[in-house]
Amino acid sequence: MMQDIIATLLEVQDKDIRVFNLRKQIESVPAEKKKIEKLIHDSEEQLTRAKETLQATEAKIKEVELEIAAHKEKILNLQSKSTAIKKNDEYRALLKEVDLHNKRISEFEDKQLEHWEALEKAKAERAQATKNREATQARIQGAYEDLDVRDRNCTQQVDKVIADRNAMLTNIPEDLLRIYQRLVDRPNRTKHFRKVLVPIQNGNCGGCFLAVTPNIKALAKKKLVPCENCGVLLFYER
Repeated sequence: MMQDIIATLLEVQDKDIRVFNLRKQIESVPAEKKKIEKLIHDSEEQLTRAKETLQATEAKIKEVELEIAAHKEKILNLQSKSTAIKKNDEYRALLKEVDLHNKRISEFEDKQLEHWEALEKAKAERAQATKNREATQARIQGAYEDLDVRDRNCTQQVDKVIADRNAMLTNIPEDLLRIYQRLVDRPNRTKHFRKVLVPIQNGNCGGCFLAVTPNIKALAKKKLVPCENCGVLLFYER
């Protein structure tokens, strides 16, 4: 009779373990969705930075073009005045000023080449960032759906396992069931279900693995008995 009760209680414990693990999977869904959201956020940020870099580079190119145009305009103005100059020193001063503008144009053209190279790089980075975002969106869509399916399936399984478990309780004495449930409900900081019904293995408790006394061994052959070290219910496997 006791062996039948122990066998039933072990089945109840197996179902409690199943429910515990299913609920862990359900609880993990929001955290995993947050990870997915971070992937989306990161890919969007990468694309935003790439676009901003591209826009900033285009703005620099425009600034350089305006500077070059301004210096060329000044050269044209100086050249238009050159025909009216009669004195050599004034003409030399004008030519010197023209040379300075040409020098500045050359400097800006060098900058222009650098900016064009940066522009090509920025375009490539934007294209890659766009590709990464699209790939991320495609990947996470499937991941989101998988998580939703997991949540629904695990919830359904929890309900079924609990129903099956509760149907077994009528075959277990109420006092024993209360002890079992009290042990199950003890605070548990681990990520795993802590078994409360364990066998004596090689003279040791199957829970804390410490040696049990001869008296406990003798009692465990007849009924469930608490471990003097960790409090779990001990039995002898037959």
